[in-house]
Amino acid sequence: MEKTKYNKLFGGLILHLLIFTLVPMIFLGKIKNTSTILIITAIVAFIPTYIIMGHREFMNQLTQKRERVNPLFIICLALAPMATNIIGGLVEEGIKKGLTLFGLSFFKTTAEMANEIMTMPSLSIILYTCLLAPLFEELVYRNYLSRSIEKPRPWLGICISGLLFALMHTNFDQSISLVPTGIYFGYLALRYSTWVAIAAHVLNNSIFFVSAFLDGRPYGEQFGQILFFIGIASSILVGISAFKYFKKNRNMGTGEKAEYLKNPFFWAFIIICIIMMFLNEYAARI
Repeated sequence: MEKTKYNKLFGGLILHLLIFTLVPMIFLGKIKNTSTILIITAIVAFIPTYIIMGHREFMNQLTQKRERVNPLFIICLALAPMATNIIGGLVEEGIKKGLTLFGLSFFKTTAEMANEIMTMPSLSIILYTCLLAPLFEELVYRNYLSRSIEKPRPWLGICISGLLFALMHTNFDQSISLVPTGIYFGYLALRYSTWVAIAAHVLNNSIFFVSAFLDGRPYGEQFGQILFFIGIASSILVGISAFKYFKKNRNMGTGEKAEYLKNPFFWAFIIICIIMMFLNEYAARI
């Protein structure tokens, strides 16, 4: 029974990944607007995970509430990834410097995204970056994946879902730097609800968009500095709250083994992501 459950779970995740990769190739020559292609891709790629989960289970997971959160605190929760982004960035830079010792490097996808936002801030880019991408990513990697592997070890589950969320981006730049942020969103879903994770992700992406758009423009530097200090302060507050929650629930879960770690589709997903990373890296260089 457990094997069948995890086969369907990670099989659906692989379908999501393949659709997310292949659909842009199908529409690339037919639709010139890249962000429009990404919008279509995000919607189509979500369908198999929704079908596998089933409407009733999907809605039960989506509407499940655990701990109430003050609406004002959601702003702090949305700004807290400032710290996880910094941690991810430091890890990324450390790996990058390590690679340079061997004459290697990787393509800076995040920088390319920021440059596209600065030069072409179209409505479709705003819609995808600030709403649809975070919405569907949370529905797949928190409501579909994280909820399904919370038992028997919730803390391991949110770490695994954060790792797979980062790998799904299939490029070294984002996949390395997004691991801490992915784990953070998993923590929000575990403690509060999927909707809190969605709200934090939407606000976080919107902040990234505004920062990238204002970069190099009047008052852009001042905005960035103010945002940085507010973000760090929010990170400290959320960090204290998370520490108290962890201390209170450190024995959460059972001593049972996480059987999904033995599932072949789980490892197949990771292998496919790594292969795609190398292919994307190669394609970016030619």
